[in-house]
Order: sequence, then C-alpha cells, then structure tokens
Amino acid sequence: MDPFNISLTDGSGSAVEKDDEYYLEDNFIVLKAGDTLFRVPRYRLRQESTYLENLFAQHEAAQATKSSGITMETPLVIDGISNDFKNILRLLHPSALHQAELLNRDQWIGIMKLSSRLKLLKIRNMAINELALKMEGLSATQFVLLGRELAIASWVQQGYLEFIVRERTIDGGEAKKLGSKITIELFRLRERFIRGKLCQASIFGELEKLFTEEFKKIKQDENAYNLDIKAT
Repeated sequence: MDPFNISLTDGSGSAVEKDDEYYLEDNFIVLKAGDTLFRVPRYRLRQESTYLENLFAQHEAAQATKSSGITMETPLVIDGISNDFKNILRLLHPSALHQAELLNRDQWIGIMKLSSRLKLLKIRNMAINELALKMEGLSATQFVLLGRELAIASWVQQGYLEFIVRERTIDGGEAKKLGSKITIELFRLRERFIRGKLCQASIFGELEKLFTEEFKKIKQDENAYNLDIKAT
C-alpha cells in the first residue's frame, strides 16, 4: 500500500489550490557571468532581488525582437565573476544540505561583493553573518578596503583600530591604499596611543570625529541595504 497515497487527481471532488511557495510557474533563463554559462529558473533570483526582477522584466519586454537569455548563443550577461555567481546559485539552489558551511572566507567575500551589486540582499546579509565568524587573519588594510567597498562601517573602524594599536607601523603600500589624509591622521592617533595619551577604549570615538564624512557616507549606504531587506 502506498503510504503517501500519490494520485494524479484529488478524487474527492473538492476544490484544490496552488501552494503559494512550492507551485512553481517559471521559465529557465540562460545567464553569462565571466566566461561561464548558467541555465537556471528565474524565480529564485527574481524572488530575492528587485534589481534582477526589474532586469528580467525589461528582458521579457524585449523578447519580441530579441532572444537574449533564451539560448547559449544569446545569454543575458551578469557583470560578475563566474565562481562568485555560482556560489550564489549554490545558496539559492543547494544540491546538498548545509551548503553554506562548505564555503571558505574568500568565497563568502566574493558572494558578498556580487550579491551587493545584484541587490540580493538576504544573501548579502547571510554573507555578513558568515564572514563575522571567518575574519581571523584578515589584514587591517583588507578590513578597511572591504568595509568601504561593501558599506560596513564596523569593518573600516576595526581596520583603523588595528593600524593604531599594532606594533608594526603603516608601510608605504598600506598608506597608498588608505590615502594620504587618512594615513596622516592615523599616524597622529598612533603617536598619541604609543605615548599613553590615548587609551584603546577612546579610539573609536576619536575615529568618528576625525572621519565624520567618511563614516556618514558608509553608514548611509549600509542603512540603505538594511532598509531594502526589510522591504522585501
């Protein structure tokens, strides 16, 4: 006897309805990221990103005259690295349980960069949470540059703090990446810290005063992502 009573018809004559989550009515789309083609259902990308939803809508409106996204020869192009896009698809369409646990820090950084660009906001938030557990060994420069690029103020602050309190001074390569104005201010704070005129607990407050405009801009961008997540 079939324990699930699987049948092609209801048999009872009662009305049935489509499940709002697991009755999928969608076409596949061919996408190109880097030098790799992907053919996936549109619905998860559309569901997770209003940016991609609008992009697909524009694409569908143009299908009467163009075939972009329909065949291997005319894919819809995604501006991103193929491995980063593939890792995002792994999260949206996992082929194994606990797929997220298999990704390393560099893969999560790539996921976060591309998910930010494509406005896949839940994936971005997942990446932030995963990276919070994988930041050991990240350099002060990486904290600052990633925090600036991905709009995470706390990472920029952490990087600046490391430059001030670590034993090694800021070298020429780091100064070039930070910018001359910020490097000079960090040297001044570092000098005060070394002389015992600035305690570590007060450094974040000093950073907020010195780099008010930078942190204001980063936090505005960060808050915009958070507001968009709440709206989805």
